[in-house]
Amino acid sequence: MTFTPLEITLLLLGSAVLGVVAFRMLQLPPMLGYLAVGILIGPTRWGWQKKVQSPMHWPNSAWCS
Repeated sequence: MTFTPLEITLLLLGSAVLGVVAFRMLQLPPMLGYLAVGILIGPTRWGWQKKVQSPMHWPNSAWCS
């Protein structure tokens, strides 16, 4: 299943709102809700986006040396 960037963004934002509401109901800091959602359904977690290549494989340039 392929998602567009807009669908991924809306899914993450909607999930973040629900996560914050749930954590607030449990009287926990809202930041924990954002962190939990990011860990559970981050964009690379389920393969919705390709992983970014490591900087170790980027070509050398003047600012890297």
